[in-house]
Amino acid sequence: MNNEDLKYNHEKREKEVFNFFNGVTLETDSIFLKNSDSTDVIPLRIQMVVIFSLIDIFASYWYEYKGERGGQKDRFINWYDYFCRTNKNLKYKKDDKWDIIDSHRIYRLRCSLVHFFGLSEASELIYLALVSNNLPEKEIKELETRFTKLKTNIIIKPHDFYVLVKNGGITMFNEWIENIKEANNGNDNKKSEHIDGIERIWKKIQNEGAVGIVKPIK
Repeated sequence: MNNEDLKYNHEKREKEVFNFFNGVTLETDSIFLKNSDSTDVIPLRIQMVVIFSLIDIFASYWYEYKGERGGQKDRFINWYDYFCRTNKNLKYKKDDKWDIIDSHRIYRLRCSLVHFFGLSEASELIYLALVSNNLPEKEIKELETRFTKLKTNIIIKPHDFYVLVKNGGITMFNEWIENIKEANNGNDNKKSEHIDGIERIWKKIQNEGAVGIVKPIK
C-alpha cells in the first residue's frame, strides 16, 4: 500500500471515529426530553447512569488513543480529572461545586447509581442529592442551606453534570485537533502518535460492535 492509500485510509477512519463520538453525544442528548409541562421524561437517576456511561466511553477510547492500559476505575478517574476538573472546561470554571467534589467522590456516586440505584454514602463531609433540571438555582441554594445532613450539602442537576462531561469530551477532541495541527506543521512524533491512536480507536469500535447500522436509502 502506497503513501496515498495510507493517507486515504487514515483520513477515512479518522472521520468515522469523530462521527462515532458525535453520534454518541447526540444519542445521549435525548435523555433530557421534556413533557408538555417541562418536566423530565426520563427519571433523574437514569439520566445520571447514562452520563456515567458516557464518561466510561470517553475514558476507554482516550486510553486507546494513548495506547495505555488501565482498569475501569483508573480510566474513569484520570479522564474526569484531566478533562472535567480543569479550567479548560467552561462548566468547571463557572460552578465551584465541581471543584468541591473530587473525582473519587464522583466515582463512588457512579458505582452506587449504576449498581444499586443509590446516591452513595455521605463521605468527606459531603452529602449529595439530585434535583429536577428545571428547579431554579435560587431554590437549590436554599435547599443546600436547609439540609442538616452534613457540613457540605451539594445538590446536582443531571443536566449540569452532563454539560460538564460533554465539555470534557470537547476538551479531549480539541487536544486531538491540536495534535493534528502539530502533525501538519511537521511534528513527526505527533503525526505518528495521532495516526496510531486513531487506528487503535477505530479497531476498538469495530471489535466492540459499536458501529451503528444505517438504514439504507431507497
